[in-house]
Amino acid sequence: MSLENQDISITESFWEPKNYRRTTKRIDDGHKLCFDLIQMVQDRAEIEKNYASRLKTWSNKWGESLEKGPEYGTTESAWKSFLTEAAQLSDLHSQIKDSLNDKIITEIRNWQQENYHKKFLSLKECKDMEESFKKVQKPWEKFLTKVNKAKQDYHNACKAEQAALTQVRNAENIKGASPEVSKIRDRAAKITEEVVKSREIYEDAIAEIAKYNPKYTQEMKEVFDSCQEMEAKRLKFFKQTMLNIQSCVNISGKQELTSIYEEFHHRIEQANSAEDLAWWSNNFGADMPIITPIFEDYPDDYKRQAGSEGKVIDETEVKGVIEDKAQSSFSSSVPLENSFQQPDPDNSQCSDNVVDATVEGNPFESADEPQGVKIADIASPNPFEEDDNSSLPVNNQCEKSDQNSCGPKPVVSPKLDAEESGHGNPFEEGESK
Repeated sequence: MSLENQDISITESFWEPKNYRRTTKRIDDGHKLCFDLIQMVQDRAEIEKNYASRLKTWSNKWGESLEKGPEYGTTESAWKSFLTEAAQLSDLHSQIKDSLNDKIITEIRNWQQENYHKKFLSLKECKDMEESFKKVQKPWEKFLTKVNKAKQDYHNACKAEQAALTQVRNAENIKGASPEVSKIRDRAAKITEEVVKSREIYEDAIAEIAKYNPKYTQEMKEVFDSCQEMEAKRLKFFKQTMLNIQSCVNISGKQELTSIYEEFHHRIEQANSAEDLAWWSNNFGADMPIITPIFEDYPDDYKRQAGSEGKVIDETEVKGVIEDKAQSSFSSSVPLENSFQQPDPDNSQCSDNVVDATVEGNPFESADEPQGVKIADIASPNPFEEDDNSSLPVNNQCEKSDQNSCGPKPVVSPKLDAEESGHGNPFEEGESK
């Protein structure tokens, strides 16, 4: 309700009967205004919450986009400074939302409960003030009623007097109406006496109410002052509450905000195009080291792996593998007692004959087959040969276990049959038996 351009007539004066109800209604309005203020703050808190959420969502969305995007270096950091500012600002607005909900609204509700109390369907404070006004105004209202009645009687008497005087003048102008004129004059005289009498009553009633007015105004003012004190308390509380709201929503004076935008500006200033271009050149451009290809031989491990998988390799590779195996057997073998004599150191034909026997070919292979052999046939021992042939002579055992390094390898003639040279299948003999 605005205080401007209010034309309150005298009939709406506070002193008139029942016009105190506007003042008592203000108490009820103050109670309702607490709810309105709470709702207003809740709406603002919801706005702060939504704004903080939108800032956070925006920051996360573009953060993922920058991570996957082509921007790089210090310029990418400048991009991300916008997102950092938004995330930090989101936290500030979340704090505003929490302050409004936890502090402001709680204070309003507590104050409302302390100062307004429900009594049936109305407020106790409003009902008490209304009863006080009614009690003070009741005597004065009787005087006022008397004044109004006296006023009405006086005005009616004056009206009747004017009508009687008019009749007298009209009767005097009529010839031959002298007896009636006398009656009219007598009636007019009585009405004039009533006018004087009603005037005296009216003036006495006004004097009585005027005499009672000081007491009436004093008592009414006392009740009104009580209402004013209650309203002043509400207005002061609302003012302080609004100052608290302003303090909550005003982030311009917060040190965190100053730090946010100082860091924001600093990170943008740190963007350096020359540094970014140099980084790109070092990592993806002309400043990367040039790599000159060098000759790389095929690794022996890959050769052996290829042979173990059953791939056919040439004779030179087979010869190299067998020589390595033979040399390893000589270096790691332990002499067996009473098995065979220590070979002559000058006798170096063992490994050569083994190589020759292997390279010259298997007598069971056809001439049409390629001369290359599988490395698995040479390098892989048969786990069943050692058990099945444990009763054979030592020479045969050595022939069977050249991978086990039992001793110097005997000379193997290429003309030996398959059974003596160790190329036979140990399973065939067992099956024939």
